[in-house]
Amino acid sequence: MQATRAVQAAVEEGRIDAVVLRVASAVGPGAPAGSLFGTLAARLRAAAAAAPGGPPSEIVLRPLISRQDFVDVRDVADAVRAAAAADVSARLFNIGGGRAVPVRDLVRRLIALSGVPVRLVERDDGTGARGGGLDWQLLDTEKARTALGWKPARGPEEALHGLWHS
Repeated sequence: MQATRAVQAAVEEGRIDAVVLRVASAVGPGAPAGSLFGTLAARLRAAAAAAPGGPPSEIVLRPLISRQDFVDVRDVADAVRAAAAADVSARLFNIGGGRAVPVRDLVRRLIALSGVPVRLVERDDGTGARGGGLDWQLLDTEKARTALGWKPARGPEEALHGLWHS
């Protein structure tokens, strides 16, 4: 939020010509290791390498109770290109996939896509932290659609395929 305010203040003062893209939960090729899906993909690859053909490995994650708006990282890149090329008066755009998806469903889908036999365990680690603090997230992307001509071209399934195969 502070970065958004800093950019908006600089625009208002005439120091820069910029827009802010507020991005939902991004997933897809190159997901960082610190993200839920980057971590999960790394753990799945490690499980596959550790015991090929053996018993299922156990993957422990925090409780997957949230619903979040996921957007493919390639759609984020398209939004950046659209914003860079646009001549707009609006300065803040939400970039998301357009629906609140159960995180647990996407986690299970990535596990299925991987083909790696694992047992998923959801366990509270005692910190009270859940899903980055979000229980529900859905961004209204209508302004990006109308002003930038942008809309997401890929759904969560394609994002997971891109992540697993990258």
